[in-house]
Amino acid sequence: MSSAILGQASIGVALRIGLLVGGDSYVEAFVREEEIAFLIGERQLTPEKFVELGEAYWEAFANRRKAGLSPEPASAGEETA
Repeated sequence: MSSAILGQASIGVALRIGLLVGGDSYVEAFVREEEIAFLIGERQLTPEKFVELGEAYWEAFANRRKAGLSPEPASAGEETA
């Protein structure tokens, strides 16, 4: 997955996902529904909390690369500092 955009309105939600497939091909997938649920294990997150978690994940990823560490940030179930 190379990108994801979540849109939310009173009539529903839309998720656009950008994917690299087959090594060098880029495709976009769209998911549209009346509602969406985000789960980490058995814990359900609001869309806002899910976006916050995703932003923290990528920030941790960038910081580890800048520090010369392994590019693996904490897993989704772990808290970040």
